[in-house]
Amino acid sequence: KNGAPNLDSDYGLFSGCSALEEVWVARSTFGTYCFRLCTSLKVVTLGRVGLAVTRLDRIFDNNVMTVERITCYVNAETIAEIPTSVTENIVPYMCPNATIIYRNSATGEVITE
Repeated sequence: KNGAPNLDSDYGLFSGCSALEEVWVARSTFGTYCFRLCTSLKVVTLGRVGLAVTRLDRIFDNNVMTVERITCYVNAETIAEIPTSVTENIVPYMCPNATIIYRNSATGEVITE
């Protein structure tokens, strides 16, 4: 697992880390192409209890067929409350084989419809 420092600019933060299989990044915002060319990536966790993700830019540069699970901690209790600034960039076509899990950042509970 890898964490990232709280940087002001995270364009391509893990770009080219082709051996990276699992990543946990505790940040509230994610810049463009954080996971560019991460061709072995399987598990992605964004945020944590106590730290909600508030904005995602396009974090992948193309379809990532290897990703199996994306977990994103958000400040919401229902799917409808999740900010579009997060959901619009975790889209199923980018990772067609991935299960996308949203968790409440206050409680850690899985958010369901």
